[in-house]
Amino acid sequence: MAGMHDFVPDRTTTLADINAAYRIFLGREPDQAGLETFSKAAQAGMTNSELISSMIGSLEFKNRHGLLPRTSTAGEGPAGTSLVKTSDLLDTTDAQAATTHGVQRAIRLNAVTKVYETPIGHRKVLDGISFEVKAGEKLAVLGRNGAGKSTLVKIIGGVEPPTTGSVERNLFMSWPLGFSGGLEGNMTGMDNIRFIARIYRRPIDDVAAFVDDFAELGKQLYIPVMNYSSGMRMRLSFALTLAINFECILIDEVLSVGDQRFHRKCYDAVFVKRAHCAMIIVSHDVEIIRNFCKSALVLKGGRGRVFNDLELALSIYNTL
Repeated sequence: MAGMHDFVPDRTTTLADINAAYRIFLGREPDQAGLETFSKAAQAGMTNSELISSMIGSLEFKNRHGLLPRTSTAGEGPAGTSLVKTSDLLDTTDAQAATTHGVQRAIRLNAVTKVYETPIGHRKVLDGISFEVKAGEKLAVLGRNGAGKSTLVKIIGGVEPPTTGSVERNLFMSWPLGFSGGLEGNMTGMDNIRFIARIYRRPIDDVAAFVDDFAELGKQLYIPVMNYSSGMRMRLSFALTLAINFECILIDEVLSVGDQRFHRKCYDAVFVKRAHCAMIIVSHDVEIIRNFCKSALVLKGGRGRVFNDLELALSIYNTL
């Protein structure tokens, strides 16, 4: 964990460690109850390893990173933090495990609406979007610029909450493929790999070996990510996404990574080797959509409709 606030695993936790852990793992400043809870644990001898384990085992952390089947409902923060008590952070028992017994596992959006406040009033970007993607299914998302595609991706990925409606994630959901916003710039590429592997409870050596081979960054993995070009960051993030083995992959126009050879490598890794995965594909590439999708969500002005006839969906899209 070197480079991440200089956490020393076996060191007794300090106040600075607690503050840094909240920001890094939960994306927020600690509340008073949280400070009191962890300060008492630190006084009792809690180490940084135990602090980090508590953080990544918490409901709030798992919800924030999409590690639990869950429903994002209107009014919560991106991670549903308003529904989590401070006491949950130190409770990592099996009782936290969400189940989908009796419910077909899928990604479901239920009447999702997103409204932003602007200086000139309300702006409704999404208006009552509903669809589901079951295990192994592939849904295309079609729409011109400004139709709401990027906002939809953020809501599906848990980056933003819906204003109204809900999102159910009962498949192990990826972040947007190639999205590098979650990389910590002060950490090296390899430290980021170790960090992500630990978050998702994957063997660190296996994840590191896969990313090293796939991303082809060589010695650049051992320098801080802040020194990477945008292409290098995308390669690292792309490889990390594939290394985790998600059940549903969220794709937002990022398959053109690197040169033609690397582009082909990415294409094969996603659409050939992971053809069994569910996918939500936001793309203008009609060839990819025709080859892999059987249905499509067509967006216009924030409104959307799912068509099970893909050719009909493409025809409508071409008239927008």
